[in-house]
Amino acid sequence: MTSLYATYEDELKDWLKEMQEDIQSIRQTLLRDLPTYRAPPGTGPGSRIQKMKIITERQDQIRETILSMDRELGSVDFPVSLREASRNGLQEYKKRALNFDKDILKLKSETATADRADLLGSGGSASGGGAAVAGLEGLDEETKKQRIQMAQNTQTLSKGSNALREAERYVTVTEDMSNEALKNLGEQTAVIGRIAGKTNEADDELSQAKKILSDMHKEMIKNKAILVIIIGVLLLLIFLVIYIKFSGSSSTSDSTTTVIIVTGTPSPVTLPPPPPTTPAPTSNSLSSGSSF
Repeated sequence: MTSLYATYEDELKDWLKEMQEDIQSIRQTLLRDLPTYRAPPGTGPGSRIQKMKIITERQDQIRETILSMDRELGSVDFPVSLREASRNGLQEYKKRALNFDKDILKLKSETATADRADLLGSGGSASGGGAAVAGLEGLDEETKKQRIQMAQNTQTLSKGSNALREAERYVTVTEDMSNEALKNLGEQTAVIGRIAGKTNEADDELSQAKKILSDMHKEMIKNKAILVIIIGVLLLLIFLVIYIKFSGSSSTSDSTTTVIIVTGTPSPVTLPPPPPTTPAPTSNSLSSGSSF
């Protein structure tokens, strides 16, 4: 609850309390049937007219305070957690103020009747010519004429007062409708403000999401390009390995054949063994032969 709303509430409590006391005070002056009754002065601070004027001013102050509380309750700065409880409390204050309005309308009629009865000198309420005649007994002609003229003026004033009270009732109803419309407008303004805030937050979040998606798209393209390059390099390496493998095996076969042809030696030729050598005859052998 804001401090301003609390201040308005304290003021309203004081106004309502003083209003109750003023109504009770003026009702005491309407007890004309009591033996101790003394008519209040027709004018001045102690008159019923002056007291009703004070009550009417206090009534305007109560309405203005309730309207200020209603505006403060519908403001954006008012805590949301306390809004419902404060609204219920304000409705109770409005009901009390409306009851006071009804009491004041009734009280205005009663005070006008009592003032008219006091003016005519009747012990009861004056309504119509019978009451006026009852209050004119024992008076001279001039005084009677003045009293009758005053009674007629009072009746005319009473009719005008009734018309004013009816107009005031319409004004009160119109003011209540205006206050209700202002309250609804305040609530709608608060709702629109919250929606605008949420929309701005959503717009910021969408901008951030769009930026993130854009970065992810760029990163995806980058990773895709890197993957294509890696695959190309791997394929190139595979082809290179295959080429080297086949090229190396062919070169090895050719070199082996060449080495065999160039470095090969002829097969050895088997020669027949040499004939045995016959030893030459010695002198002894020759001697023996000659002996034969």
